[in-house]
Amino acid sequence: MHGYQLIRAVEARSGGTWTPSPGSVYPTLQLLVDEQLVEGAQVGERKVYTLTEAGRRAAAEATVTEHPQEKPRDHGRPSAIALTKSGVSLAQALAQVAQTGTPHQSERAISIVDDARRKLYAILAED
Repeated sequence: MHGYQLIRAVEARSGGTWTPSPGSVYPTLQLLVDEQLVEGAQVGERKVYTLTEAGRRAAAEATVTEHPQEKPRDHGRPSAIALTKSGVSLAQALAQVAQTGTPHQSERAISIVDDARRKLYAILAED
């Protein structure tokens, strides 16, 4: 697959909960190339990535370890998916601030996230 196909595959496999950005997919692909788990080849205008033999072994080991037949449970909470999507959106916004924000903007973002974390724990502490 090429990078865009991988983004769409992750989105589909996560049920739309996570759509990775090109800024996270391409560095990850490069890391996997560096670790010789995938190899890239130019096919037309796109670079297509395939698993190496070492990559296939690592994927097989991960599949056995993670028990993919078990589906995530939301414990009957209808908002679990919405909460997860919200968290992913927050993480994407944080990544954007980290990459392009000024030091002052980063400090403000840290303060906001720290405050949000405290408020979330306070929700759990309610009777």
